[in-house]
Amino acid sequence: MMTKAYPVYKTEDWIAKGDLGFRFVTVENREFSNVEHGHDFYEISVLFHGGMLQRVNGKTYNQRPGDICILRPGDCHLLARQTETVKACVCSISAAVMDPFLTAFDIRSRMSASRYGVIFHAHTPQLQQLGQDFELLQCYTGQQKVDQGKIVISTLLQYYLRLENGEQIDWINRITREMNTPENLAKGISALQRIANLSRAQLCRVFRRMINQTPQEFVTELRLNYAHTMVCNTDEPFEKIAAMVGYASYAHFSDIFKKQFQQSPSALRKATKKYW
Repeated sequence: MMTKAYPVYKTEDWIAKGDLGFRFVTVENREFSNVEHGHDFYEISVLFHGGMLQRVNGKTYNQRPGDICILRPGDCHLLARQTETVKACVCSISAAVMDPFLTAFDIRSRMSASRYGVIFHAHTPQLQQLGQDFELLQCYTGQQKVDQGKIVISTLLQYYLRLENGEQIDWINRITREMNTPENLAKGISALQRIANLSRAQLCRVFRRMINQTPQEFVTELRLNYAHTMVCNTDEPFEKIAAMVGYASYAHFSDIFKKQFQQSPSALRKATKKYW
């Protein structure tokens, strides 16, 4: 059986020698490549706002704000579609630079075991910190930029490792999965208390310690991410989506949706529909 050929971008053609193995690009309101391709370097993308439907090694992911995707040398991918307004940081890192990180953090085997690349989620506080770190990178040049870039990559991989290893994060992930239904999102904090089996005061202490969010901030993030998926991928009326995730007032829902994603629900759907 013949394997489909696709272009493979080379480190020497993509990463300038002066960048010493790193290439950091902040992309805002620009289309990514929808051509199937691979590379012989690592690529990390952090999505800050907007949405992307990414296909990696034949599997499709709906990449939402906060999602971090790590592609390895040899991974084949493309952007099946994206919203018109997107902000992301894309880091291209040579294998010579990235491999020692993976060895130092003892995560090479974890990444090798996945058939579809690595995607994990940064909650709002971590995402905001990453955004600030990437903004600061634009202020550096030469070796200083490389040194600061290594610090950012190290921080990102430490976060990934904590997610993979932490029993507390496993608990958060279970809570997230159980909360992520219209019925529970509509009930909000009361559903969260029932699922976690904690009082509101206990919830506040646990969430602040584990992910530096209040329970209400956590619920709001889940609600908006669920609504984002519904807006991008369905024709459901916006008022129905708002009610589905617990907002009686569409105007209030629209305001916080726009604040989170820099687009109103109607603008986001219009931007996305051309990719359906």
